[in-house]
Amino acid sequence: MIAAHPDDFRLLVYLEGELDELEAARLKRHLAVCPACAAACRDIERLDRTLKSTLPDLEEALAEPALPQGDPFRVQPDGTPRGAARPAGPTEIPAVLAASREAIGVKSRLLDAAAAPEEDLRSALEALDLLGLRDRYGLGYALDEALYGMVDGPARWDRFGRLSADRVLAARADGRALDAPAERAYPLDDLLGLSLLVSGTACNWTGEFLRGGRDLRRAYGAFARGSVSERRLASVELAEAQRRAFLDRADEALHLAGRARLTFQSLGMEDEAARAAAAHAIALSYLARDEEALEEFRSILPVLAQHERWSPYVSTLNGIGFCLLRLGRVEEARREYARALRLVGREARPAVHAFIRANLARTLFEGKRYADAARAFDGAARLFASQGATGDELTMLLLRVEALARSGSAVLARGLLGEVSRRVRALGAVDAAVLESLEAALRGDLPDVDLLEVLRTRAEVQISERLRRAV
Repeated sequence: MIAAHPDDFRLLVYLEGELDELEAARLKRHLAVCPACAAACRDIERLDRTLKSTLPDLEEALAEPALPQGDPFRVQPDGTPRGAARPAGPTEIPAVLAASREAIGVKSRLLDAAAAPEEDLRSALEALDLLGLRDRYGLGYALDEALYGMVDGPARWDRFGRLSADRVLAARADGRALDAPAERAYPLDDLLGLSLLVSGTACNWTGEFLRGGRDLRRAYGAFARGSVSERRLASVELAEAQRRAFLDRADEALHLAGRARLTFQSLGMEDEAARAAAAHAIALSYLARDEEALEEFRSILPVLAQHERWSPYVSTLNGIGFCLLRLGRVEEARREYARALRLVGREARPAVHAFIRANLARTLFEGKRYADAARAFDGAARLFASQGATGDELTMLLLRVEALARSGSAVLARGLLGEVSRRVRALGAVDAAVLESLEAALRGDLPDVDLLEVLRTRAEVQISERLRRAV
């Protein structure tokens, strides 16, 4: 006999064809008259199909490293770590639930402090009692919120991640913390990994790739010492894939993004798998495989919309526009960026808004609407400046110089170049010879715009290498 309502295991055995004929017939009749069990059976069948299709690929991806020898991401950590988290026992469950509920208030206080001056944030973090589970959960919830809303203010979340990591390291130095009961439920190494993941992810937005790479490597190691959570490790791989794509290490980015996507798929995390697919598509575009990238970007839009993941949805639209621009389909790209801007506001999503504005400006430039492009580059530069993304800001200003020159506003172009030159000289971001040549190209009533383009491109590359793409 089967139970009146079969459990998930019984349904899986039925789907595998491993019930005897009598039990299978009874279960089949039950499914025909019980909508709830029929729906559960369909869900289990879909999940089983997903696991069967992705797990062999995942095992292959993990078994055959495609990264260089010595790369800290070459092989995903495996095994039982020191101090691994374990499920709460029956007597501990009420205390864990109470700590989780009370942690909501801690999370709110920390998020408020993250938006306040640094002194207030430090005070809020120092007030945490990380010997107890409530404050560990509260800090963890706040860090998760930072990851989810990264585009709202990456510079702010970078600071929050860095200072949280300092606070966790201070707690680890206290021998009592590692022996506390809370350590079994939420290891401090997991909190450290999450803090570093937040700061490393923020650096992908601000362009501080050297420090971001260090933070992501440390995050990977921290999770390996903590709970070895597949989800957390995949999240670090996703962020690292994005970083490497930006560094023109797109083959490595493809591997890491693909590995992260397979992990998320095996865990049934469809929205996170879509985000990893977007990182995979970004890597394809950096390899000049824009048609493939375009197809992949477009395939994940419905998934992101279904899960209401609007920030990655808009970023994906941005990727579509970038691919179209590279393919020379300028007007199509302009429509995609305009569509993206209708979905995201400057106040709600400033970082995404800045990147979309920048690429919209490029479409205007490619369409020879130079006066409009100059205004758009100026707006994008201001948005990047507000995010602390200096490399992107200076790049936009140099593009504005060229757009002004091409629109016939040579005097304005020379004045702006003078301001930009002073800043990049102070930062050591562009060779002095390149700056002098730029100034020479702008002299006279008719600037040499062809030479200006060559020199501006050279300056842009140097800014990328020295301010955004430090390895």
